[in-house]
Amino acid sequence: MSCSVNLLPAVLVHARTRNNRARAWWIACGTLLTSVVGVWAARTASDRVDQRLDTQVAELTRESSQKAREIVLAKSEARQAIERLLRLEALLQYNRWPERYGILANTAPEGVFLAELTVKPEADASAPRLNPGGGPVSASTAGKVQAQKTTTGHKRFRIVGYAASHTEITTLLTAISNLPGCSDVQLVSAASDPKFKDFSIRFECAGLSIEGHP
Repeated sequence: MSCSVNLLPAVLVHARTRNNRARAWWIACGTLLTSVVGVWAARTASDRVDQRLDTQVAELTRESSQKAREIVLAKSEARQAIERLLRLEALLQYNRWPERYGILANTAPEGVFLAELTVKPEADASAPRLNPGGGPVSASTAGKVQAQKTTTGHKRFRIVGYAASHTEITTLLTAISNLPGCSDVQLVSAASDPKFKDFSIRFECAGLSIEGHP
């Protein structure tokens, strides 16, 4: 038969127990603090990443909006350029009055000058004036006629001018009738007008022109 005897005082045993408990508590606190710091660090890093991503997204959005505006502006400019080219093409292809005016300038008599040339669609009551009120234009000198966009079809033209005598007016009407695409040329009116001394007769003639390719 054997016996065991605890030779340590009870106070020492209790102190050791308290120390073990304190050590375990500090370890638990340290572990918890480390966890909290780790969570905080991870959250801070995540917030920084989110902020950086938000900044990049905002910058990309601004760049995308700028590019979209540039694309819209480029399309608008391209559309306007195409419209100008189409208008120019239509002008060159369908308006033959610059050609006719050049021929008329070489064939009209010296005693006549033209003051106004108007061309309009046959059914249109409003007439766009090609040489509006800027002074007389000599029929013997080729002036620069402002081109008007027209479409294929019949146009009514009207010419106002001044002549020295009725003989020059008759010669001019013949010259106009011989212009390419011109027909039904008629003298509308002819009356004395003292506005110009050497060209005392103011006349108006009209006719039909066919616009389109020669």
